[in-house]
Amino acid sequence: MNLLLIGIILLMLCYISFTDMKRREIDNIPIVIIFLLSIFVGIFVTDSISILIPTTILVVGIILSSLNLLGGGDVKLLFALTVGLSSEMIYHLFILTSFAGIPVAIIAWVVHKFKKSQGRCEVPYGLAISLGYILTLLANDIKLF
Repeated sequence: MNLLLIGIILLMLCYISFTDMKRREIDNIPIVIIFLLSIFVGIFVTDSISILIPTTILVVGIILSSLNLLGGGDVKLLFALTVGLSSEMIYHLFILTSFAGIPVAIIAWVVHKFKKSQGRCEVPYGLAISLGYILTLLANDIKLF
């Protein structure tokens, strides 16, 4: 059961990462699937359902998104992933996503300069969030079997 839940989430994260790199947007349907699966992950895998921290992430994220400081899809993805994590794991997710975001941002900036694109450089942060989630599961020794 654990392997199936995490496996489907990982497949959705691969899809999200690909579309975010390709189109710089994250579709809603995979996020809804991840949200629903995260509830089951919280029940069966991590023994933790979080409401306060994910809701805070969503509210602050909506504000940052309205100020064009963060993408709306990134906010929804973080919200969906954090529902099934303990507060300690959410902390790990933020730290590891930040570290994963450094090479993602550098590569996005290099590609932006190489293509001589106009406008600001957009970073596919869904990829960094996905990597951060995977690293969080590994760092917390989540049992898949």
